[in-house]
Amino acid sequence: MNKRIFSSQLNVDIDTKGAELLSIKNKINNTEYLWQGDEKVWAKHAPVLFPVVGKLKNFTYKYNDEDYVLMQHGFAKDLEFKVTSEKENEICMLLESNDITMEYYPFKFALLARYAVVDNLLTCEYVVTNLNNKIMPFSIGVHPGFKCPIDDSLNYDDYYLEFSNEEEFKQIELEGGIGKDKRTHLNAPTGRKLNVSRDLFSGDAIVLDKPNSVAVRLKSDLSSKCITVGFPKVPYLGLWSKPLRDSYVCIEPWFGMSDFESSNGNIEDKEGIQKLLPYQVFQFKYTVKLE
Repeated sequence: MNKRIFSSQLNVDIDTKGAELLSIKNKINNTEYLWQGDEKVWAKHAPVLFPVVGKLKNFTYKYNDEDYVLMQHGFAKDLEFKVTSEKENEICMLLESNDITMEYYPFKFALLARYAVVDNLLTCEYVVTNLNNKIMPFSIGVHPGFKCPIDDSLNYDDYYLEFSNEEEFKQIELEGGIGKDKRTHLNAPTGRKLNVSRDLFSGDAIVLDKPNSVAVRLKSDLSSKCITVGFPKVPYLGLWSKPLRDSYVCIEPWFGMSDFESSNGNIEDKEGIQKLLPYQVFQFKYTVKLE
């Protein structure tokens, strides 16, 4: 079911399936900023990634010597959330563990998604609660794809990514969705800028390891229309696109990562895994500012 929240400047549509953003539209300049999906390119818009981020070896992990299957990016993106509160500028949705989720992830949890808009700013917040009397290993992240070009009169490669802080662009290369153990550096100058190009995204997603930045802006010097994604310090930042004429760029803050070449399969040993104490909560918030 589609839901809408709005402010004086924004209309934001969210699907209760996966608590996924469907549209972020600026009412002032009548511009859509979120990728609108295409089955031939990438059908999603902005999946919520839980209880894993990325891909597991053979889509399998171990917990207490038992094997469990989880597909890439977990199951939250495919499940129906329940609306718990709704106002014109804010909505909260809840996903709770059940008998089906326990078959794939043997932990009781609550995942709350809250979306709120004020003027030209969208705030997206996720609260994970451990409902067990044991430590709960998990990962969470987001996968929003932003329309590129934002301005329809421009081209894909007229845009660049501007980082809030200087970056060395240390990355984790992926092979078949699995991270290589050895970190490398992106073939780009150290600094605050990455030009969007077909060459930049010719391989798999770019995963920055321990980025310095807490915001990334997608912009062009040929247009005033741009988007800024703000986030807390995160261990990983994914950047991804299918570099077509009319496409998207994903800016993805992650608290978690795919398995690595050397991963032993135990979820408790997984690099980047979060470990939540019994009955405690983990909060993650990011913002999207439209200009």
